[in-house]
Amino acid sequence: MGAIITYASGLNDTVYGQSLFPIKTALQSQIEAFEKESIVDFLYVKETSKHFGEKKTSMGGMDEPKPVARGGDFPENDMAEGYSNQVEHQTWKDSFRIIREDWDDKQILAAKQPMMRFTQAWGRGRERFGIYTLCGATATSVNVGGVAFNTKGHDGVALFSTAHPPKVSGNNQSNLYDNAFSVTNLGLVETAMQNFKGERNEELAIAPDTIMIPNQAALKKAVFEAIGSNYDPSSVTNNSVWNYQVGRWTVIVNPYWVPATGSPWMLLSNEYNKAYECLNWYDRMPLTIKGEEAPNWDLLHKGMARRSIMFTDFRCVAMAGVSGGTTLA
Repeated sequence: MGAIITYASGLNDTVYGQSLFPIKTALQSQIEAFEKESIVDFLYVKETSKHFGEKKTSMGGMDEPKPVARGGDFPENDMAEGYSNQVEHQTWKDSFRIIREDWDDKQILAAKQPMMRFTQAWGRGRERFGIYTLCGATATSVNVGGVAFNTKGHDGVALFSTAHPPKVSGNNQSNLYDNAFSVTNLGLVETAMQNFKGERNEELAIAPDTIMIPNQAALKKAVFEAIGSNYDPSSVTNNSVWNYQVGRWTVIVNPYWVPATGSPWMLLSNEYNKAYECLNWYDRMPLTIKGEEAPNWDLLHKGMARRSIMFTDFRCVAMAGVSGGTTLA
């Protein structure tokens, strides 16, 4: 969503005056370029908020239509209220300055670098916030920048858990598995997601479409071997068994996902996530930058944003390769 960039009145009358528009344009273009490559924008359902915080409540599925006699009445159907979750928006701030002496001496690189580092830091921080929060959601909270952020789903347990309780009826469900990545385990986790049940124990027919992995060489090799060959890579002859996984997946190799141990991997149903707003990103205040002349005559830029993340329905995503998870066979 870019950034809002303004400059204090009176700056046009300083030595920076004629260069304010090029600086503003460069800042805006660098921020937008970072967002075009954003993994966060792919993973999350993004919304603009106008409130102190946000709350979401899910609804259970309806019962199926019933056969009735000729001229029969319409059965009344309803949706049971599901779980709810809420979040307060977090404020983020940073600043940088262009040194007056560098500007006077036409030290273009010295003047330009703080601006480039600032936009890179904002973009990197935005990605890390989204990825750390999601990938750390095997626990009920995750620490980012010294602040604890809630990573529970609306059912009150961690987003990735072996025991998600139903709201109305059914059994506990798991979306956290210990199966290491292989073409066989890809099929097992995919099938487990396809068999997730709703709050009334109804079938949902979820279709996972995305694989996300940390940037590990062995894991990348295993994933692309599993989905890139027409024939089953686990087959001894390799050319006698058709590989039904080929050509079906979007793969995200995530450089911001740095697991403490092991080689975890994740499956996501982008369609289910968007339809039921499972992984939510709220922008209360977009990155807003104000430029002003500091008391020592440096050109000071202050940046501020307010944003938050809320997880609701766990069914859009599953993580595997994690010790302590459910074993699929």
